[in-house]
Parts: sequence; C-alpha cells; structure tokens
Amino acid sequence: MAEPDKRPYCDLIMKGGITSGVIYPRLMSGLAKVYRFKSIGGTSAGAIAAAGCAAAEYGRNNGVPGTFDELERLPGELGKPVGDGKNSLLFHLFQPAEPLVRHFRVLTDMLNQKNKKAAALKVLTAMLRIFWPPAVLGMAAFAILLTPVFMAAGGHSLLPAFTAALVLGGASALLLWILAALLGLPESVLAAVCKVIAPIALLTLLYSLPLVGASPPVALLVALISIIVLPACLVLALSATALLFGKSLLDGMAKNFYGICSGHQEPADQRPQALTDWLTQYFDQLAGLSDQPMPLTFGHLWGAPPNLAAINTYQDVENLSNEMPRADRKLNLEVMTTAVSKNMAFAIPFRERSEPFFYDPQEWSALFPERVMTYLNQVADHIEGIKQQNARHNHQRRPLPEFGDRQLRRLPPNCFLPVVVAVRMSLSFPILLSAIPLYSRDYTMAGHPMKRVWFSDGGLASNIPLHMFDAPLPNHPTFAVNLKEMQPETPRVHLPQNNGGNQSRFWKEPPTDSFGLFNLLWEMVNTMQSWRDEIQFPYPGYRDRIVQISQRDNEGGLNLNMPKEVIEELSHAGGQAADLLIQRFNPPPGAPNGWEDHQELRLKTFLSLLEEISLNPTVLAPHWDQVANRCYQTRGPASALARRLLQRLRDMNADILQTQVMSPHITLGKEAPRPRPTLRITPKI
Repeated sequence: MAEPDKRPYCDLIMKGGITSGVIYPRLMSGLAKVYRFKSIGGTSAGAIAAAGCAAAEYGRNNGVPGTFDELERLPGELGKPVGDGKNSLLFHLFQPAEPLVRHFRVLTDMLNQKNKKAAALKVLTAMLRIFWPPAVLGMAAFAILLTPVFMAAGGHSLLPAFTAALVLGGASALLLWILAALLGLPESVLAAVCKVIAPIALLTLLYSLPLVGASPPVALLVALISIIVLPACLVLALSATALLFGKSLLDGMAKNFYGICSGHQEPADQRPQALTDWLTQYFDQLAGLSDQPMPLTFGHLWGAPPNLAAINTYQDVENLSNEMPRADRKLNLEVMTTAVSKNMAFAIPFRERSEPFFYDPQEWSALFPERVMTYLNQVADHIEGIKQQNARHNHQRRPLPEFGDRQLRRLPPNCFLPVVVAVRMSLSFPILLSAIPLYSRDYTMAGHPMKRVWFSDGGLASNIPLHMFDAPLPNHPTFAVNLKEMQPETPRVHLPQNNGGNQSRFWKEPPTDSFGLFNLLWEMVNTMQSWRDEIQFPYPGYRDRIVQISQRDNEGGLNLNMPKEVIEELSHAGGQAADLLIQRFNPPPGAPNGWEDHQELRLKTFLSLLEEISLNPTVLAPHWDQVANRCYQTRGPASALARRLLQRLRDMNADILQTQVMSPHITLGKEAPRPRPTLRITPKI
C-alpha cells in the first residue's frame, strides 16, 4: 500500500438518501487505501458522508492515526442497540422535539413493514392508542344514539338498554374482525383483536336478552339501525382522531422550524446524542480537533486554519470575501442546499461575493450545539466590531440588522464556517428534519427589509451534483455513487466496464388502476427533482464513473430503525463499490485501464465541441473585434489579447475547413462518443 502522499488524487460525489448514508463509510475507506481525496461533495446524507470523508482525510494529512479505519467501523457502531436497547444508534440520532414524541412514535410504527395493510393498521392502532379521546367519544355517541331504541324495544329499562347498546358495538366489531381476516391481515394481528372481541361478543349475547321479547320486526329494525349508526360513529371517531393528530403535528412542527427532529437536544450531555450534536463531535474527532476551541471549518480543510486574531483591520475583513481558488485548496468540500423561499439552489461554501446571510442566535441555539454557537457568535462579533470601528472612522456607523425584536448576526465567511453547519443546511429533509432559518435583505423593496429565508434539503435541487468538480480535461477521476431501487437482471452493485454500458435506464411499469393517478403525480415530483441528475447518467464520460447501488424497500431512505444485519449488508455494498472503482480506474499493470479510457472519452468530447465552436459562423464576424475594443478600451493589452483569441478561433475555423476539403471524411465530431453533449455557459451554483 502506497504512502498517503504518494497516492493519486480522486474526487468523490455521493447521493443523498437519509439512512442510505450507511453505504458510504466502507466505500470511502476502500478508496482511501489507493487514493488521496482532493474534492468531496454530496447532498443530504451524501453531505454527511462527504464531510466525514473530508474530516478523515484532514486527520490523516495531519498525523491522526487510523481515521479511515474509524470511518470503516461506523456502520457497525450505528447498528448497535443503545438507550432502551430496542433500537439502534442510527434510530436514536433522530430525536423528536418534546411536543412531537408521540407523533414520531406513530409514524415510526409503520417502518420496516413489508405489508402495506399491516403498516396502515399499525399507524391507525398507534393513533387510537395515543389520541384516544375522540375514539371513546365516538363509541359513547354510538351508545347514546341507540339507547332510546333499546329502551323502546326492551321495556324502557335504561341500564340494560344502555349496556346492550355498548355491547352491540362489540358484536359489530366482531364482524369487522371477520372482514379484516378476509383482507389477509397477519395472524398475530387477528389473534390480538380476537382476544379483545371474544369477551365482548359473549357480553353481547348476555345483554341482548332484553330484545328476546321484542317482536321480530322490532329486533330487525334495531339491528338495521345499529348497522347504520356504528359505521357512522366509527368514521366520525377515526376522522376526529386523524384531525387531532394532524393539527397537533402541524402545530408542533411550526414551533420546531417545520420538522419533527431539530437535530439538537438539551441537555448537551444527553445520551444517545441527537444527530447534529453527534455529527459535530464525530467530525472533530476524525479531524483531531476535539480538544481545540473551534470546530472543524472549511479553512481547516483548505490548509489555512482560520485565525481570528489575525483579523484586525477593515481590509482584513474585506479580504475574507476573496474566495480561495479551488485549485489552491489542499482539500475541497462542497455540499448542496436549497433556499426554498428564494426558489434557489446554493453550493456551500457560498460562491464568491454572494449575497450575505444572517442568523438569529436564539433560533440557531435550538439547532446547533453550544460548541458551534459559541464559535459562530465569537466570529460574528469580532468581524462586526471591526466593521463598526471602520464605520465610526468614516462617520457611517451602521447598526446590526434586526428582525422583529431580535438582533441578527452575519453568517461567517466561508473559511470560518463550521463544516457541520453546511452539512446540516444540506440535510434538512422535509418534515423529518427541521429547516434552517437564515435572513437576507430584499433589495427590490424600499428600505431593503430583512426577510427570513428557509433552507431545506439540497436534494430538492440536485441529489447527485456531478457538476461540482467536473473539468473539460480532468487531471484525476471524479467518482460518483448513485442509489436506486432494486431492479431485475442487474447486480446490486454495478459499474460499467466500458463506455457501452449503462446507456439505458430502468423504470417501473406504471399502474393503470384507480391509484395510478397518485403514482403519476408522485413521479411528476420525482422528475422535477431529479431530471438534471438523471440526464447525466447515460452520457459518455459520466456513465463509466458512476457506480450504481440498488436498495430494497426496507433499506435506506426513511427506514430509521433498520436492523443491524441490514445496515451491515448496505455497508458491504459500499465496500463492493470501492472495489469496482479501484479495479477499473487503478488496475494492476497489464489490465485494462479505465482511467486511460476515461481520458480518451473526455478528450474526444472536448475537441469535438471545440471544433463545433470554431465552425460556428458567428465567430468569423468582424464586429466581435469592435466589441473587444469597446470592452477593454481602458486596458490596451487586454483588448489586444481578446482580439488575438478571436483570431485563433478564426484560424482554427480555416484549418478545419481546409482539412475537410482535402479529406472530407476527417472530422472530430464523428469520432466523438454518443450521445454528444453541448457546451454552454451556466451560472455558478
């Protein structure tokens, strides 16, 4: 095994998927045995994995022993039972806010249920058990409504009539149990229901004796009325229970930044820890910074650890806005997030000179541990103090922005930004994890008021952001991992062995029954979210470096309480993915070299696009020289350089045309792999 500084570089992009992140530790540790990581990126759970990989690489580069071995052991640790011993550490990382504990319990009752009917019954049973008052009131209403009927039929005796009405409900429940049996519910569920219904059915027989003396028409009428009233009361009770559940869930989420789990729990020493608290500690441990006053930041990864004491003047503050070029960063980490209030996607670190965002320390203290908040506030106060001092010298003092009655602080520059903050902003999975509130000025309105901006899951915009590190002619491979549903006739872990593989994409046959509309709407949402990612998979230069890992219905995603053996199996798939990438892109001498094949693909694609540009007739237009003179008229050398570059394009055009006249069959476009991409200028995310 080569020394870390002797190994070749690679980049790695990982797809989001909540608990699917257990796939990645062995993938990263496997690649780390052969490669050094240069750029790592991801979304949601992929952002967690990317940050863990960056922290482990930073630790390895700075003498912390066994960082990737520690990372490789993580799936086993996540699968161990903790707390009450009933669930794993992975499950306990998702700790609901206090008002939402019961709701979380109801929703998690249906996890890992293969039978959808059984899952629905478990949720319904849990709702009735926890939110029981509406159900009791519904059955009481049934008894009260039928009491006069029983009194008329049974001699006007109130007590026997009332009790008979109650137990008749039990008889009707017995019929419902028979219906449930016909629907094919599990035997364990039927047995539990039978234990409750059997004694009620017996009491029904005893208390129905007052009806024995009634005439058959009267008894039949009472039975018909019961059959009509019972379902109505049952539907009313269930509807009231569902409404109570839904309203209390929405009220609790509104107070918890629209999520069931915030990721942070007090007191800080609570065990097991909540997700964000655990991530903070884990990243710092891998990086060897647990005993340092600041958490792991982007500046650490870049090779320029932030030094607040060195920021003493306003010019120092201004210099912080100058982004360190990606090529100069020793280790580059980037994650995706979505500013849903702005309908915008952002990469973190934020692009150079991007709009400033502000945070409310009181709000964020409910989302991040004290270690992170102390550091953030310290950085914000120090930088703001220098700005205010400069403003006093220039007689332009500006107060800190406010939102309502709260004073806001500016989010630190990228080099000072804690990695865990970026990860949490990428990880805000809707409903399960709270959104992250930030604030920004609206310059379209008079007075430029501060407005809240909700940041949510980065996967809403791009769940496998391959665009992050791509170059027309890369110096080292950028690997990507795509997580997908299990599909027939395809291995669980798959990587094409040449450019001819993975050109087609599998999809499920859509249903055509009454529920087909819901499937259609769901697929519309999936398409809006993932078409940008999906369109890259079949393209040359992409498909040969994207390893595909399939997951079953009970694996990854929202399966928070996966058994240890399922976590281990997913983790093993990640190790297989690393082996496939290494075998193809870093093979032993004499074996087919996937990296060389990939370089050829990229060169052919790039040169064919360059040929296409140079053949564009607009390049030959002389007015572009005049435009260049206007653009750079205050900078003579720049104007001359611009004109020379335009002339080079014209020379290329003439060269290509002359070659085609002499040898019409020679064209780089014909040599380019298919399908051919297009070259265009796009904004930086």
